[in-house]
Amino acid sequence: MPKITTEGKPRLFFPPSHANESWRLTEKVVALIESYLLQGLDDPYVFSSAKIPNIVGDPVKVDVAFSSIPDPKELVEFVEVRDRKRTAGKPWVDEVIGRMRELGMDAATMVSTKKFSPYAIRLAPTQNIALRLLHPETEENIRKWYRADFIGAWPLVQIVKWHVEGTKVGTIQESEFGRVKTSENNILAPTREPQTYRVVPLSLVFDVDVMQHQERRDEFLAKVPEYGAFQKVSVSVPYEKPRLYWQSGADFLSIERIDFLVVTTRPFPNAPITHRYKYLDAVTNQRIAEAIVAEATIEHQRYYICLVRHAWNGETFQLGGGFFQ
Repeated sequence: MPKITTEGKPRLFFPPSHANESWRLTEKVVALIESYLLQGLDDPYVFSSAKIPNIVGDPVKVDVAFSSIPDPKELVEFVEVRDRKRTAGKPWVDEVIGRMRELGMDAATMVSTKKFSPYAIRLAPTQNIALRLLHPETEENIRKWYRADFIGAWPLVQIVKWHVEGTKVGTIQESEFGRVKTSENNILAPTREPQTYRVVPLSLVFDVDVMQHQERRDEFLAKVPEYGAFQKVSVSVPYEKPRLYWQSGADFLSIERIDFLVVTTRPFPNAPITHRYKYLDAVTNQRIAEAIVAEATIEHQRYYICLVRHAWNGETFQLGGGFFQ
């Protein structure tokens, strides 16, 4: 039997400026695809576009930036995208090489919607630059793995505010939080090691303790209008077993209840597919991934749902996705 693994990408940061420009959609699709292909980084934060300080502190704009923490300045890798009709050649490769040196990076990825010149294909790999092609894909080929003419996304949730009630437990010695910004609010889950805790983001807590909890999910969705604009909805999660809540500059709390206020909607269960892509290695012409994009309008604004098919072997593949404006 075919095996399909699905996963969502909640950590996408795309500025709303130029949201309706076709070239920005290209960058966003590339950002989403590459976030699933990125090696050695578990569920990276994705920024497109982003300004990164160079080695002397001056800002440098990159089309796509990846980070292991919610700060694009902590750049792990970056991607440059060119959506033009002409062939991408040596001048652009030289430009990206210069940007790598300026940012102190030893690798990069370049993506063209046209093609690369033979010289660029020979030069880029010697500088540790991966070359990709994003080309339109036929409806016939996409239907081999996705037969519908639409994509559904329901419900969509963004946490606006939360309130934690609990009992003060003081500070914890020798805790290990990993590379997490200290300004974030997090739940701490104990590991098997004494006085060592795993950081769990509140977005994941909401997903597990509300959206994957049938009774709470039904209660939550009952408050959401069937169709229409985004709505603010509140939901409370009580806890019997102790968990810890930590906020920068504050003491630890043993959690008794978390109240979430979220913005949510039940939009476009049948958003029509408008774009189909194949993602290729420009050197070997090997197919790396495929993507489809559906469009929908909420409150007179355009939104996109993107599905990415990657890491397939025969009938087994992974399917990732993202929602953005």
